[in-house]
Amino acid sequence: MKKIIIYSILALNILFISTSGFASSATIRWRAVPLAHSYILEIKKQNSIVVRKRVFSSNATFNITYGNYKGRISVLNKFGKVRVRSPWFNVIVKKSYPPTLQSISKKVFIINKETPFIITGDKFIQGCSVYVTSFGRTVRMKNVKYLNSRKLSCIFKPDKNIFGNFDLYIQNPGGIKSFDRKNIIISRRPEYKNISINKFNASQSDKTIIIVGNYFIKNGEIFLQKKSTIVYRTPFVFINSKKIKVTLNPQYLGYGKYDIIIKNPGNQRTLVTNVISIKSYLSLE
Repeated sequence: MKKIIIYSILALNILFISTSGFASSATIRWRAVPLAHSYILEIKKQNSIVVRKRVFSSNATFNITYGNYKGRISVLNKFGKVRVRSPWFNVIVKKSYPPTLQSISKKVFIINKETPFIITGDKFIQGCSVYVTSFGRTVRMKNVKYLNSRKLSCIFKPDKNIFGNFDLYIQNPGGIKSFDRKNIIISRRPEYKNISINKFNASQSDKTIIIVGNYFIKNGEIFLQKKSTIVYRTPFVFINSKKIKVTLNPQYLGYGKYDIIIKNPGNQRTLVTNVISIKSYLSLE
């Protein structure tokens, strides 16, 4: 017989009245039935119905004491007549606790690349979910394996439409979650469009340039190379995903033409050849 486990919320801002013995807002969900007008959820303990609720979507929320029950779902047509009923299934109502996140074995992920990693912590509950968020966008990881209450095994393959810095959340059944702020990076190869200054006088000291492109990510770097040899390396200043800035010292670099390598985290690089020119003299034109 199929078993469904329902977890209710246990959080610091929710008080349980011990005399009532009721759990907080347990929710059960099921797959929607085509052409169903509504549903009736029934929960029973032994032979007594303790919950009977009609709903118009494929989920129902109810109060019930913690324990073991049986439930069934009836599908109703527009006249309120039962079309079909599910068999009775097992329902276990348990408390859910906030998970604790301790470490993530991998924190940089590359678009379109499948990467396994391990999350360690405490109070993980079977059926928990893992997802990342940034600026209102949420991406759930499809391959999350519960190993035990202290360890999860995950596989993440970001698609090409997402990149940047993300918060990682672990959510136990019942909606209780913990997160690691802006500690997950989804990286991809940056794109170069243009540079604000590309010609310098070798007598000049520090000069700040702006590079415009796409897919720039925080914590990236700029390299200058001359004849395939790296001669300068510095972090770039992230302005936004389309603009970064970097300070160069022509006096230190010396005469010649230089390639620029723009590197995002995860060694995602773009090479632009002969983009910087340093000469002994530049006219004012």
